Amino acid sequence: MSAATRFWSHRSPAAEPAKLRQPTTAPVQPQSSSSSSSMNASKQARFGGDKEEKKEQRSRVLTMKYGKQQMMLIRKRIRVETWLEEQIEELFDGNDQLIAKCDMDVDKVLDVETERERRQFILDEINKVGCPISPAQIQAFADDFIDQLNTL
Repeated sequence: MSAATRFWSHRSPAAEPAKLRQPTTAPVQPQSSSSSSSMNASKQARFGGDKEEKKEQRSRVLTMKYGKQQMMLIRKRIRVETWLEEQIEELFDGNDQLIAKCDMDVDKVLDVETERERRQFILDEINKVGCPISPAQIQAFADDFIDQLNTL
């Protein structure tokens, strides 16, 4: 017979009903430092939770993923590509069919060696689609685009 069986075998439930019905709890010690509470908070399960907190954690991970120099280059690249999209919409007067046909890509232009060849490549791409604006405006766009590429 095990010790637990012996213990329960000669005690009757009616003998000590209060002890049997009350659960025992360990005393809770207050935490004094904020660092330990933040450590415990990170170990807790989060179901649903605060969406802003999740967004903050995601953005923190993204900013830590790249160094300052790399992020600066990415921002420059995004700025040039945004500028290019806006200019192409202006060139084609918002005509979605012509904009879709225009395959102007920053990488393709950067792959061309000299500035003169880049300008010719840009002009050929725009003329291939049939841009509705004057050649002088197209030339000005090509010059501006090359200036933007030189910032990269």
